[in-house]
Amino acid sequence: MRPATTFFWVVDRSITNGAASVIGGTFRAIAMLRLVPPGEVIERIVAFATKLPVDDPLRYWVAAAAAGWESPSVKPFLLSCLASPRSELVDVATESLTGT
Repeated sequence: MRPATTFFWVVDRSITNGAASVIGGTFRAIAMLRLVPPGEVIERIVAFATKLPVDDPLRYWVAAAAAGWESPSVKPFLLSCLASPRSELVDVATESLTGT
């Protein structure tokens, strides 16, 4: 497997297996490295994050990463983040909606 393929395989497996610390680390890495996963991985990440409570810290990293993603589920997810009581999540979702 190529490194990017391996990394996204780890992301997919961490979501499937529910290892919270691994999930958080992979979401953070995706955001910090500005990675754009394949479409099906984006869909899995957003589907996972959408199910989290609106104040869950994991939403922050998905919202931050989503700035460069194109997928039908991204905008609704970011809009749902605007309802969070966490101001940092609202701020990052707002920035991602503008593509920054």
